[in-house]
Amino acid sequence: MDVLPYVSNADAIELRKRPDVTLSEFQTVGMSAILVQACASVVRELKIRQAVRASLDAAVLARSMLQAAGLNAEIEVLD
Repeated sequence: MDVLPYVSNADAIELRKRPDVTLSEFQTVGMSAILVQACASVVRELKIRQAVRASLDAAVLARSMLQAAGLNAEIEVLD
């Protein structure tokens, strides 16, 4: 038995075609991030970065990512 922490979609399709391979899939916890390059001139100002943060709806982002992964979970975002 081999355990692979990540298999691409293309590889999974090919593995499913092989009669000598049984593929069991499990979702794992991952991390997503929105990175802002603070040294770029437009976001160098703290107030601009704070405005960007305030404009993001963290609960909607988290819910969207979970739904894309096939999960339906209630989200509570703590600031």
